[in-house]
Amino acid sequence: MSIANTTATKKAAEKDPVSIAVATDGIRIPRATSGPVLDLDLMTMAEQLRYEAAWSDGRNSRTLVKHTDFRLILTVMRAGAHLHRHQARGTVLIQVMSGRIRARVLDDVIDVHGGHALSLDPHLEHEVEAVEESALLITIAWPHDLGIVRATPADATRVRRLASLGPIAEELEMTTKRNAA
Repeated sequence: MSIANTTATKKAAEKDPVSIAVATDGIRIPRATSGPVLDLDLMTMAEQLRYEAAWSDGRNSRTLVKHTDFRLILTVMRAGAHLHRHQARGTVLIQVMSGRIRARVLDDVIDVHGGHALSLDPHLEHEVEAVEESALLITIAWPHDLGIVRATPADATRVRRLASLGPIAEELEMTTKRNAA
C-alpha cells in the first residue's frame, strides 16, 4: 500500500496517514461511515478516488456517511461518464463540487456547474452525464418510516430554476427600512 502522489494528499497524509492512504493494490482502507461526528475532507477524498482502480472505468464513488435515513456519497466522473437512469427512494441532492454535469429529469435537461446543486423528489427517475471531469457530493435522505412518501413520479412538476436571492434580499431590506420609518 502507498499514499497517492499529490501535494494535497501528502500534506493530508502528514496530518492523518491512515484515513488518506490509497491502496495501489485495489484494496480500500476502511473508514467510519457513521457516528456522532465525522470530519470529512471532501476535496482530498475526491482526489483519492481518482487514484483507485475503479477510476479507470470513468467514475468512482465512496459512501462517506451511512445512517438509516441518510446517505452521503462522494462520486468522481470523467468527462463523458454516465450514471444511467435510476431513482432513489429518498430525496436526492446532487452538489457539483467541481466540473459540470448534465442531468436528465422528466423531459428536462439541466446543466449543473461547480458550486451549484440539483434537488430531486423521491422516486424521480434521473440520469447524469459528466460534461467535464466532475466531483459530486450526493445526499439521499428519507423519513425514518419508509412508508411515508412525499411524491411519486406522477406528482412531479416541471423543473423550477431558483433565481439568486440577491434581488429578493434587497427588496426585503428596502421594505423593512420603509416600514421602520
